[in-house]
Amino acid sequence: MTRFRVVVVALILGILVAPAVVSADPAVTASAAGEQQAEWAFSNPSDYGLVNATIGASGASLAWLSRTFADTTAADFGLALARSNVDVTASPGDVLIADTSRLGPPLSTAFQPGPASMVDTYIATGSFANTNFGANDTLKLGFTSKSNWSRAILQFPTFPIPANATLLTVDLFLYLYASDRANSMSVSVHAITNNWTEYGSTWGVRDGVLDWTAAGGDFNPTDLDLVPAVGTVPGWYTWDVTRAAVDWWTGRAPNYGLLVRQADDGASVIRGHKMFWSSDAANASARPFLTITYAMPSSLGALESRVFDTGSGGAWETITWTATVPSGTGIEVRTRSGASPAPDGSWSAWSAAYLGPGRPIASPPARYIEYRVQLFTSNTLSPSLHDLTIGYGQFATLGRVLTASLDPVGLLGWGRLQANWSGPPGASVSFAYSQDGGASWTAAAIGANLSGALTKPVRLRATLTTPDTALTPTLVAFTLRYSVSAEILWLSGMYPWLLFALVAVPIAWLLVRRLRTKPFRPTDLYLIHGDGRLVARAGGEIGAVQDELAASGMFTLVARFVRDSFGGSSGPGDLKRMTVDRSEVAIDKGAFLFFALVYEGAAPDDLNRRMSEFLGAIEEAWGPVLREWDGLRDEFGDLEPQLAWYLQTGYLVAHPGLSRLAPLTM
Repeated sequence: MTRFRVVVVALILGILVAPAVVSADPAVTASAAGEQQAEWAFSNPSDYGLVNATIGASGASLAWLSRTFADTTAADFGLALARSNVDVTASPGDVLIADTSRLGPPLSTAFQPGPASMVDTYIATGSFANTNFGANDTLKLGFTSKSNWSRAILQFPTFPIPANATLLTVDLFLYLYASDRANSMSVSVHAITNNWTEYGSTWGVRDGVLDWTAAGGDFNPTDLDLVPAVGTVPGWYTWDVTRAAVDWWTGRAPNYGLLVRQADDGASVIRGHKMFWSSDAANASARPFLTITYAMPSSLGALESRVFDTGSGGAWETITWTATVPSGTGIEVRTRSGASPAPDGSWSAWSAAYLGPGRPIASPPARYIEYRVQLFTSNTLSPSLHDLTIGYGQFATLGRVLTASLDPVGLLGWGRLQANWSGPPGASVSFAYSQDGGASWTAAAIGANLSGALTKPVRLRATLTTPDTALTPTLVAFTLRYSVSAEILWLSGMYPWLLFALVAVPIAWLLVRRLRTKPFRPTDLYLIHGDGRLVARAGGEIGAVQDELAASGMFTLVARFVRDSFGGSSGPGDLKRMTVDRSEVAIDKGAFLFFALVYEGAAPDDLNRRMSEFLGAIEEAWGPVLREWDGLRDEFGDLEPQLAWYLQTGYLVAHPGLSRLAPLTM
């Protein structure tokens, strides 16, 4: 009953309130004796015609228009204010890097390989002419006599730099740790011109089998570099070997390594010997190394676009572009804005690079805007900018709001037109009216009396304008008064009461009918075996059915009669409801039992489903007992308290479950 009352009250409130929520414009009220007032407050936007206007929570305003600037053709990109290393003609409509062979800033790395990859040794004359020093930790060079003459040879593996790098400089570093004479010498470095091996080379043989073309090593006699005064103080000495290294790197010459010698040893000038550490030195930091300076392809191109003019105020929306960006290339796009036609100190700084197309424009609101695109490549490929679009929005400069025709019953004449609006300086809201369905319009100032208009239906038009498209006027509401006959005024006053009567009378009839229906109240519950014996009962001492045994027999006979007459043991003929005296009886049948519930009032719609679930739980718990039941009730333990629980509150539970039933104990 409580739920029904809540539903009825909700229906009444909904019907009475709904007209105020979805009421159509205009709202009509009595304003004075013999007068009514129509007010258009934009409560229902569908009642208006809109041209470059919109209706929101605050009223009617100018529509926000999304617009774009776009560079898509060679002519568009050709209007750029500045271009650097870009080409807009090779692929018309695209912006490319003109020269992709330019290099980036110099990079430097030290290359000091260990004995596993470095090849170095020295060769000597005299008693050591056939001795190999590949495993020695020393690189020895110099001349004392033709029987005591040595030169160092070494070969670095492939340089550890990117394959598309350009070598700029390569310097060889050797660490001097000892001298056998106090004098200094000039030491030169030469490119070796023949192949050799670390553990097969001697003064006369280059790989353990083949001889050098000339004893003492095959090398270019023109030195790569010369250090004029290598003294006796231990330390690092450096030679520029760029020419040979570039030849190796570019493939112009094979890398056979370097030969280091006393520059004038061929003239038999005695200057002693210098000892440098080799790659087999115990101190790894003293081993030979190269300093390699190189550059990567890193061509840049830049385009600073033309200035775009919005014509007035507004707001930036998004920037988007399409581009082809091969691996190793990139594109960055930035924007800036300002109030002057040409970029100057008053303009904003360039924005941060946009992370991708479709991002909100970060530059501040202004009349003018431009973009800058930077193209980058680390190889010979160029990225390609195909097009770029700048989105912005602004209010329409002029918009209109049109009403439907107003045709009051009993119209005697039109009255004063008023409006409530606000807006920025220079904005305006003006009105006109039409009495020929919009074919022609007559201007009407706010506050004007339209008494000179014909006594015919009228349609109003509000025109909104703004000089600054970043701002809009807002029309909150407008009204028009008019006079009507007294009879029409009386009927309009009675209209709310007539509407209330139409709604209230049917609802009151339903409510009274519902209140006269007695509430549902179960009084007795019976469990009856299929052979007619009473298994258990719950209920008051004085119920609608007094004699348990008589009642159980009656229920069984009636149920069997209906079952046998209308469809078999489990068909649709099973009895579900019957009346005994002033009480109703709901009956459900299980595998072993009939379940009868005696009640008064209107039964819930799902009563039989709840009874079936409870009966099923009982038969699952006591099935073995019911199958062999000898008629003694004490075999069912505490079943009757469970029935009493169901009679009191359990019928309200849709799924009682087995947890409330005592398990079978044997």
